[in-house]
Amino acid sequence: MRVFTGSIATETNTFAPAPTGRAAFAEFYYPAGSRADLPGPFGSPLLLVREQCAALGWELVEGLVTFAQPGGLVERAVYERLRDQLLGDLRAAGPVDIVFLVLHGAMVADGYPDCEGDILRRMREITGPDTTIGVELDPHCHLTDAMMQAADLLVCFKEYPHTDIPDRAAELWQLCVAARQGRCRPVMRQFDCRMLNLYYTSLPDMADFVTRMKQAEKRPGLLSVSLIHGFPWADVPDAGTKMLVITDGNPDLGIAVAEQLGRALIDMRDHTMGVVLDCQQAAAAVLAGTARPVVLADGADNPGIGAPGDSTYLIHACLQAGITGLAVAFLWDAAAVRAAMAAGVGAETTLCIGGKACDLSGPPLKMRVRVDRIVENAIYGFELGQMPLGDVAVVSGQGVTFVLTSLRSQCFSPNAFSDFGVDLASHPVLLVKSTQHFRAWFAPMAGTILSVAAPGVGTLDFPTLAYRHIQRPIWPLDDIHPEPSR
Repeated sequence: MRVFTGSIATETNTFAPAPTGRAAFAEFYYPAGSRADLPGPFGSPLLLVREQCAALGWELVEGLVTFAQPGGLVERAVYERLRDQLLGDLRAAGPVDIVFLVLHGAMVADGYPDCEGDILRRMREITGPDTTIGVELDPHCHLTDAMMQAADLLVCFKEYPHTDIPDRAAELWQLCVAARQGRCRPVMRQFDCRMLNLYYTSLPDMADFVTRMKQAEKRPGLLSVSLIHGFPWADVPDAGTKMLVITDGNPDLGIAVAEQLGRALIDMRDHTMGVVLDCQQAAAAVLAGTARPVVLADGADNPGIGAPGDSTYLIHACLQAGITGLAVAFLWDAAAVRAAMAAGVGAETTLCIGGKACDLSGPPLKMRVRVDRIVENAIYGFELGQMPLGDVAVVSGQGVTFVLTSLRSQCFSPNAFSDFGVDLASHPVLLVKSTQHFRAWFAPMAGTILSVAAPGVGTLDFPTLAYRHIQRPIWPLDDIHPEPSR
């Protein structure tokens, strides 16, 4: 048996101010045959396949693996070069039995609203109809007809935070092997919920829904169930929530189960994110004595959804309310990092922090600060993998400690502070640039978690975004009343 693996992954916020170029992919770039350890969430599934092929004595050909932090539209030439490189790797591999890919599913390039569909269609042209093509996807993907037609198996992570990436990789691998050996005949069907929404599976109602999906997979003839959350910050025709069901040669069963689960999700549409506060409400809640430590989640400025990570609105609100003992991670400001490095550890200097990337970044914070720590070429290691941060400067002043970075990254876990010398015990209020992923690792230590809807590129007020290409009608842009689940 011969197996080919590869990955080109990023998540595109079409409303973000800066395009995603070659430098963004260079942060995580492994050409064919590099046999790297492949750190990061998109690397672990490919390592699993490597281990499985070695154990079975199967031949493995590893193609390009590259990942870019979520950001704005991918530059056309950059996408085409990476795509053609991966396709060239597949051609060079010769005939293969299985293609196992890790794609995000929400990559958009200039002139290519469906990058994954484009990649898969071209791959199918190379392999022919007999090769089994399986793809592991982030649930914040766009499920398109081109993807459904070109791939045999599409499987999404079920959890958000994405704590089940290895489990879904193992599931997809087993299905690919079974399909190639003729032990199952996968047929994919979907149901379009016509919604833009977020689905926090850490909440009880959504946790129950995930359990319901897993129970459905135990039915005879049903191979896999995925909730396509969709990525609401992308203005592309296929954005939105969908249910995807894979059966063993039974399309009618797939249609019925997808619709049943989809309509149940529509019934829940107002209860999938929990309570979200504005900046002033969040600051007031901190002052009201909520249990410490308080974690403030600035989701609208989350680099993990393509936002810059340099917004100051929530920080200003905390300072105006007189909150002290605040620590912020990560705040992207390469200029401030350079200035802090020039001043040196222990120096006091005046910095303009944040508020630089775009009109929705807020006013910069002009502050007198002390430079507490400098780390060059820092790597942020967390439970799902590693992310490069570039150079890091930890500075403090006016009751606030900032972990400043020269490269953008979402804050996933408390070691975003502790690994850079920030004493968590001395900071009862933690502000994280994250929407939901942080919960998996902050929840065990947090006294209170508050989700905050600050202004930003990643706003939760979807009707305020200037959609032009998305298929209409769709809730909440349009007044669609849910039909009861069947």
